[in-house]
Amino acid sequence: MIQDEVMKIKSELPADVCLMAVSKTRSRAEVEAAWQAGIHVFGENKVQELKEKAHENDPFEWHMIGHLQTNKVKDAVRLTSLIHSVDSLHLLAAIDKEAAKQNKCMPVLLQINFANEETKSGFTVEEAPLALELAQRFANIKVKGIMTIGAHSEDEALIRKSFQQAHDFYTTYQKKYQLDTLSMGMSNDYPLALEYGTTLIRVGSKIFGERQYNQ
Repeated sequence: MIQDEVMKIKSELPADVCLMAVSKTRSRAEVEAAWQAGIHVFGENKVQELKEKAHENDPFEWHMIGHLQTNKVKDAVRLTSLIHSVDSLHLLAAIDKEAAKQNKCMPVLLQINFANEETKSGFTVEEAPLALELAQRFANIKVKGIMTIGAHSEDEALIRKSFQQAHDFYTTYQKKYQLDTLSMGMSNDYPLALEYGTTLIRVGSKIFGERQYNQ
């Protein structure tokens, strides 16, 4: 089933769009099945789950996509190739400090709340330009782009609006800061995100099914 779903989704994607499998609550066996089906990037929401699942020398990448607390930064920097959910300058500073200790330059995305919803994390649209500028000052961080979550609405126009804003912001700063990643689109709205130039979609239930595992 996983193989069929991965092939189906990949057939819809341009060659330059990355398909991430969101593996939260999923088993290591399911992760390996998705890798065998052609997935090379996995996203986790919680550092604890990431620690339980990630193996040294995995032949694929792990990304952090959930809210990251500063006391969990050490393991996130150690285990992941990209942190999508940087939502404050305080967190940027903590990641920079830990990356220096681990002698690495940590790739990150700034999470921006284009939907302007109180329930969502992220820099506001007004804060984002300055945050992007200030992020360049950290020696052990490389901002690769931005991440956003589409508007939580049945109104397609609102979802489109949030994706359009993300696209416009990304293209405005892409050359200035050498950005290459626009992470937006999930199982329920990635077809719309594709229309607005996403470079990475985060898909869980469409790959693994709706079943949840207790961990």
